[in-house]
Amino acid sequence: GAELAPGANGGGGPQPDVLNYAWRDYGNRVGAWRVLDLLDELSLPATVLLNSAIYTHAPQLAAAHRARGDEIAGHGRTNSERQSSLDEAAERALIHAATAAIASAEGAPPRGWLSPWIAESPVTPDLLAEAGYRYTLNWCADDQPIWMHTRGGRLLAIPYPQEVN
Repeated sequence: GAELAPGANGGGGPQPDVLNYAWRDYGNRVGAWRVLDLLDELSLPATVLLNSAIYTHAPQLAAAHRARGDEIAGHGRTNSERQSSLDEAAERALIHAATAAIASAEGAPPRGWLSPWIAESPVTPDLLAEAGYRYTLNWCADDQPIWMHTRGGRLLAIPYPQEVN
């Protein structure tokens, strides 16, 4: 699998990255299902931060959330890509690809976005608003939602508590 924590110069730790592969595998194979069981037991709706690669690697998880009626929020293609390292065109392409994959599978584009690594470039809010996103979870600038002004219009910043990451 892709390395979870890519190195600054495109390299990273030793391969295979057993620790991070096992962490991802556990989440998709066991952990997420336990969370789904708990959500069902408590009759709680959820917003799922979804890497669009999940449709290829663990489509059954996306199907389970779809069956529950959970909201799907965009979360990039994989957690191995950091938006902050991309130029504007590449970042726009990443947002477009992730959004298109979710829209194709779910029947509608996502309304919310949390960047992988909670990393963004100076134009991420602009690109999200231009792509039709209504909110971002990237900015923990307040204890309540705040409006951001972007070149594509307003974008709601909903604080995402780091403790749940």
